[in-house]
Amino acid sequence: MSVKSITTVSDERLKKLHLVMFRQYDGEPCKHGLELAEFLSTLKIVEGLGIDNYRVANGAADLAAQVVVRFKKGPGQVYLYTRLGYYGQAYSYNVSVLGSSIRVTVSNYDGSILFKGTVDKFAKFCKLGVDNDSTV
Repeated sequence: MSVKSITTVSDERLKKLHLVMFRQYDGEPCKHGLELAEFLSTLKIVEGLGIDNYRVANGAADLAAQVVVRFKKGPGQVYLYTRLGYYGQAYSYNVSVLGSSIRVTVSNYDGSILFKGTVDKFAKFCKLGVDNDSTV
């Protein structure tokens, strides 16, 4: 059985949702979560591009586009939706941008929050697994 997930990217200041991305399988924190954490940890959120544009995201909308590029490698597996909903996902990953900070919230299928925090702590959570009581 495949473990489905939804990843969203939102701008907290503008209260705007930029991305709803569905992943057909490998959606658990030790797989999709860890891949997402490793990707996010390489980026810095900026407002306006400068001379050194390597490994930056120009706000939440640019971050959303880069997430799609990171995970969509060919036909199938990853799909984009126009609104939030239940698509059979076991896990939901909400990536929120406020200013230059990125925060991640992970919920399971019933909406209960498994993790909420910074990208660094998100990576540790993914490595420890969802059954560890110290991860939330």
